[in-house]
Amino acid sequence: MIFPRHLSDTVYWDHSTVEAAVRSVWKTGSGDSYTDRLSGLIVAFLKCRSFLAFDSGRSAIGFSLRQLRKIHPDRKDVVLPWYVCTGVIEPILRNGLKPVFCGIEKDLNISFKALKELIGPQTLAVIVPHTYGYPAQVGLCSEMVKSYSSEIFVIDDAAAGFGNKAGDKYIGTFGDIGILSFNQAKTVVASGGGGVLVNNNCLEAVFNEAYEEVPRLNAGEMVAQFARFLWNFRFRRYSHFINYGIYRITGKSFSYSVSYGHRMSVIDAAMIIDQVGRFRAVHRKRSRIIRQYIDYLGSVEGITIPQPKSDIYHVGRFYISLIGEAVLWGTRGDVIRDMPLSVYLREKQIVTQYGYYPYCLLYGGSLDQRDLNYISSLIALPVNHRIPVEQHLEVAELIKLHVVDGGKKRNGFRSFSGERRLSTGNP
Repeated sequence: MIFPRHLSDTVYWDHSTVEAAVRSVWKTGSGDSYTDRLSGLIVAFLKCRSFLAFDSGRSAIGFSLRQLRKIHPDRKDVVLPWYVCTGVIEPILRNGLKPVFCGIEKDLNISFKALKELIGPQTLAVIVPHTYGYPAQVGLCSEMVKSYSSEIFVIDDAAAGFGNKAGDKYIGTFGDIGILSFNQAKTVVASGGGGVLVNNNCLEAVFNEAYEEVPRLNAGEMVAQFARFLWNFRFRRYSHFINYGIYRITGKSFSYSVSYGHRMSVIDAAMIIDQVGRFRAVHRKRSRIIRQYIDYLGSVEGITIPQPKSDIYHVGRFYISLIGEAVLWGTRGDVIRDMPLSVYLREKQIVTQYGYYPYCLLYGGSLDQRDLNYISSLIALPVNHRIPVEQHLEVAELIKLHVVDGGKKRNGFRSFSGERRLSTGNP
């Protein structure tokens, strides 16, 4: 165990990952040695041209858009799916650009057909995220965009799916630019961190020159970011309530936030290096858990599985759609009423998570009631490679009973209290 059992286990770090972080603090005088090592490791692992390390995925997106806008200052439209996290939308707005929201498929990824109708002379770039790490049709999207105009840039956003493949290529290596992220709930998790994969050799010199001007975090900023991450995610069972109390008393939030526009910290680089070294073994374990969920729940009436191919991805959370249940959100994404299944599993010490709030509604986008109902019915199940598959199957059995029998047949299933708590690994 890394920490005592009574602490929330929402970050699946091994001893070596924590030790790597601690060692890196005492070696901050070594300059960029850790980030240089990481860049070489990423290039070799993904077989890409170059990797530029940033403090977050959103910083990487923001940096990329700034450089692309210098090439085409008269273009302002950035096309992206309407179902996406705010970390993709915010950098667009920060750069004075206009988000153009595109429809999605049942697998929650951008719709190839809808994308065709949105590209025009004002389009600067198309961002193709792989939602929750599930590979999108990025190859087809890239070919279609380039057939319309070679001057439109394609950003392959693999923030949620480092190490996953689309065909025989790693996601992030398609298009002109790739984006990686190593923040909470990603396939590789540090206290922050992200990066740009420069896939277009015509952009390499421009990006490398601009990267020289990107500032570094100082030692104090690195340690503060790491401490906030531990408090808000590793110790989430307590920090959530204490943070709320602090906010009620002082009016100030102690919530976690990564820096913006800096290079990756030495701490994060060291942690990522450690995890990439064990990546494929973790990948196999998570894929097996996902496959078991799909096999067990895929035939249950009332449950649909948006992302059904377990052999092509591994994640720290796995989503199902529950017909007849939905979370009720407020106008800013706050939860007003929980899904009954989430309440039931929480009683069993099983932490779940909902899908993205439709943030497009806050930025001029729109969607019909059918789409809203669909994303409101999404709930994430835990995929913890450090816990036996059998315990994940117990979660699946509880869900099946809840759906088929209204949750009435609860005898014979122990609570997870007193054991390591299952979690989606999501804040």
